[in-house]
Amino acid sequence: MEYTDQGKFKHQIFQLNQQELRWSPPPTGVFRLDTDGSVNLQQAACGGTIRDENGNWITGFQKRLGRVPSTIAELIGITTGLQICKQQGFDKVLVYTDSLEAIHLLMIDSGGHHPFSTEITEGRRLIFSDWEIELRYAPRESIQCADFLAREAHHIVEDMKILNEPHPGCFDRLRLDRV
Repeated sequence: MEYTDQGKFKHQIFQLNQQELRWSPPPTGVFRLDTDGSVNLQQAACGGTIRDENGNWITGFQKRLGRVPSTIAELIGITTGLQICKQQGFDKVLVYTDSLEAIHLLMIDSGGHHPFSTEITEGRRLIFSDWEIELRYAPRESIQCADFLAREAHHIVEDMKILNEPHPGCFDRLRLDRV
């Protein structure tokens, strides 16, 4: 999100000081992307949700990733969610993840020397493109639906699944988030 500091226009990308204990809606006009990664028996997957300021489900996703480390599964979850947001034409997005390591990879230029530099570069390209993005750390308790989708992604048949309706496993969580 953007703000001014001493009369100068700033673009805020990452914020760690606001840790939420449960899901909270984004400000009006902003979409909230929650992402998570999962590794099970050396196979990775990721999942995420996109919701509006009223907590309404916009879309979700699940993606099987094969053999990648857990931090890369988290990173690909963020990147996949951002790609979907970009395709939907959203111009203001709050991104929540429980992976400080993935946030660190996106914020620090590895100079192409990281084994997963392609994935990192794609994430950075999306973050620094023409829209307002803010990455925030969130404990797993506040991104439970994304966590559920990531764990369940190990069982999908297709490589990636877009969820235009909430997964039944998220119904209770979505209801509680609105309280």
